[in-house]
Amino acid sequence: MPVFLAFWSGFASLSLEIVWSKLVGFRLFSLPQAFSIVLLSYLIGIAAGSWVGRKLCSGNSNLMQVSAKFLVVAGVIDMLTPFFYPISIELWPVLPTTMALIFIGAMLKGVVFPIAHHLGSMNAEKSNLGQSISNVYFANVLGATFGPVFVGFFLLDFVGLQKAFVLLGGSLILLGVYIFYRQRAYVNSIGACAALLVLLFLGGVSPSVLLLSLIRNDHGAEESLVHLIENRYGIIYTLGNTNAGDVIYGGNVYDGRINTDVVLNSNKIDRAYVSYLLRPEVSKVLVIGLSGGAWVEAIRHFPAVKKVDVVELNPGYVDLIKRYPSVAGLLLDEKVNLHIADGRKWLNASSEKYDLILMNTTFHWRAYSSNLLGVGFAEIAKAHLKEGGGVCVQQHVVAGFNHDRLQYI
Repeated sequence: MPVFLAFWSGFASLSLEIVWSKLVGFRLFSLPQAFSIVLLSYLIGIAAGSWVGRKLCSGNSNLMQVSAKFLVVAGVIDMLTPFFYPISIELWPVLPTTMALIFIGAMLKGVVFPIAHHLGSMNAEKSNLGQSISNVYFANVLGATFGPVFVGFFLLDFVGLQKAFVLLGGSLILLGVYIFYRQRAYVNSIGACAALLVLLFLGGVSPSVLLLSLIRNDHGAEESLVHLIENRYGIIYTLGNTNAGDVIYGGNVYDGRINTDVVLNSNKIDRAYVSYLLRPEVSKVLVIGLSGGAWVEAIRHFPAVKKVDVVELNPGYVDLIKRYPSVAGLLLDEKVNLHIADGRKWLNASSEKYDLILMNTTFHWRAYSSNLLGVGFAEIAKAHLKEGGGVCVQQHVVAGFNHDRLQYI
């Protein structure tokens, strides 16, 4: 049992760190500092939990029940996070409140690891002490490794952030229930089961309260959410606007509108048409960044265009485009080739050359934006231009695209 306890404490702790990283990244508008904030809070929490666990090991006779209690409390807090996190950051400053909540959850789970070590070595003979400790440590590291892989690559592709909190928190409560049952603490076991059922019901009747509350906090209750798409790459949503076209947000940051009308021009779509006026003869175009598809929808109708390659990292945008008839036609156009990949890696692996490379990318201050705004990418782009070809960079990108880098194109 100590080995499995160590495994699951590592699995749940690091899994929830990934979920928290996604949530904090969304709330802080994809700033690169988001992960550092989560990591700092988690490490301090685990350290504090380990210190508490050391104290408990020296003064408690039934450490299994102690660990079960901490697991249940940690699970309850994790399952409630989607409900009280949006409320708490409305009442108190975002950064310290977020760090405090992450710290508390990490500390409660951090208590279990030293207890598992202590239990694993209690009944071991001196000759086998090193082996028993290594088994517990190996199990914890294995869980801490497997958890982020499972959550980051699989779980978040099938469930959203809220369900991830509920499922992972529920797993901690279930483990606590099992330990209570093994220890014949039936009252505690029944109480934990009741708490789990109530929280599962609460999560079932309010499946999207976490993101809906955060979006409402940022944009106001008067804005209407039209579509919400979650996957392991991020969170995409649109807010309704019948006059100017629905507004797209990727990672809680403005990412365009569903509009191809150059007269309305609510999303500055005239920039796409300007690229045509400057180079009306272009036949082969590369677009890096799909978003809502408005730019690609405009470009594919240029008279001379015969091929449009589009590279987009998040497949959620394809699902979004399917829901808007004004841009959905690009997905059926034989001239348009859609590649779900990282733009930089895709270009490095490609031998194609283009008349025009259009960088429909995001703001320079977002995490990982330097992959597309640095000198290295400018050199890669230049290598994929035909003679006389050019690169079109969006206006909000130019602020982070140092003009010195243009010499490389």
